[in-house]
Amino acid sequence: MKLTKSKLREIIKKELFEKLEMGYAGYSAYVSVTRRDFKNLERNFKTFINDLSKDKDNPDNKKMASELKKIYKKDLIGLKNKFESWLKTNT
Repeated sequence: MKLTKSKLREIIKKELFEKLEMGYAGYSAYVSVTRRDFKNLERNFKTFINDLSKDKDNPDNKKMASELKKIYKKDLIGLKNKFESWLKTNT
């Protein structure tokens, strides 16, 4: 069988589409789970911070809520942004 340009293109397209269907180099399941976990963690973290700041029984909780808010903004959002930028460059 002679390999023509059109046959070669067809083979390349087939291979390319198979790899694209795998998604993110075969890690599509990890990516979807990680995105879901980030969403849940953000929601739970925000709720926890709000509940701590509203607690009137312990005045130290407001200070703790403030510290957690800083951690949330600096670390959690930073990690999520790094993950998303990695996905953009590697997909």
